[in-house]
Amino acid sequence: MNFKFQRIVKSSTSEACGVIRHTTLRKASRDHRRCVSACFNTEDSTLERRVDQYVNLEINRRQLLLSMPSAAALILPGAERRANATEVLGASVYEDPVDKFKLTVPAGWASGQGTIPGAVPGPSGVRRTLAFFPDDPSVQDISVTVVVTNVSVEFTKLSSFGNIDSFADNLVSSQDRSMMLRQPSWARKPNEVIQVAELVSCKATSNKYFVEYTIEKIPGPKRHLYSSFILGSNGRYNRLYTVTGQCLEEDVPKYGNLISSSVASLSADLLPNV
Repeated sequence: MNFKFQRIVKSSTSEACGVIRHTTLRKASRDHRRCVSACFNTEDSTLERRVDQYVNLEINRRQLLLSMPSAAALILPGAERRANATEVLGASVYEDPVDKFKLTVPAGWASGQGTIPGAVPGPSGVRRTLAFFPDDPSVQDISVTVVVTNVSVEFTKLSSFGNIDSFADNLVSSQDRSMMLRQPSWARKPNEVIQVAELVSCKATSNKYFVEYTIEKIPGPKRHLYSSFILGSNGRYNRLYTVTGQCLEEDVPKYGNLISSSVASLSADLLPNV
């Protein structure tokens, strides 16, 4: 994956109008990058690895969506895209110029974007991914990730993927390996990590699915996830927009509302018949 890393900061000129500009984290001091990377709590020492892991978590937990048909290629330009973001009550409204969606994220969060392969080989299977996470190195294991997937013109409504109950059940059950806990110990591999996924709630509006669930990789900590799904268009091709926010279960009282509000804020240009 080839990510472009950005940090949301305010220039003296933009403070007056509330516009947030993006500067690359590569220009930040070496000590600052080391401090930010340390909060990821892995052997990786770069912020690139931090975003890469967040994106991999997002993709691995969404096997259902990997099998969706693709419509057309999304080729990102080599030059860095500068998104528009307006500060609103301590949050920034991210307006994406490429795929025409909006998302509210807390002001001061860092961000990165790139492309990842999908289930379909070739350019038509490429998916664009954006990750947002706190720039504060003391705040760990929190992120909001957007994945933009090409979809066939046949998919005009979210119900094309099933109603909300079946969609949520498939999404969560595809990641659940709790049945392995019922196996005798001798049948498991030594130190094998077993992933347990549980559905918390799900709901649907006229144009959006929302799924809340937990994932625990035993013996690791439990994570709480909030996901929204929208079918839309960037003006040329149909897109499935998926945004997932996550934090540790123990941090839900402190960050749950912040993350779920960001996830719920996702909006996009809807298809004409949606």
